[in-house]
Amino acid sequence: MYKVIIGEEEFEITEKDLNALSVVDNQDQSFHALYHNKSHQLKIEDSCVENKSLNLIIDGARFSIQVKDKYDQLIDKMGLKVVSESKENNITAPMPGLILEIMVKEGDEVHEGDSLLILEAMKMENVLKANGQGIVKAVHKSTGDNVDKGQLLIELE
Repeated sequence: MYKVIIGEEEFEITEKDLNALSVVDNQDQSFHALYHNKSHQLKIEDSCVENKSLNLIIDGARFSIQVKDKYDQLIDKMGLKVVSESKENNITAPMPGLILEIMVKEGDEVHEGDSLLILEAMKMENVLKANGQGIVKAVHKSTGDNVDKGQLLIELE
């Protein structure tokens, strides 16, 4: 079972719900979905793998969605928070993919949440964002480069 958070509301999604959903990839970050005999158009604006979140447009309405699997729910239930007090200075690839765009250059000042680069993986564009404030020390890759999971992309100081 998954927990889906849209705004302040939480919904539980079961295997039965997932089996009732049919999705066709239109190859351009948009999808056609059929759910309980109703047709819907979806477009992914951006996504963040680390936070398991998406910004979607569904039938013309914009939604910010976060998904929690059973492990995320267990951590919440136990009252534990996975929070790091120390700032991560290395931005690494969360998965293998292709760098579509780099939005920063050496010497740029960035703030928490600033977009750093777009990584395409499995036909989805993933926007990697800064974890905190800093200055770009080095950009190790270029637009068009293929990267492996864990590969160093950007260093912040």
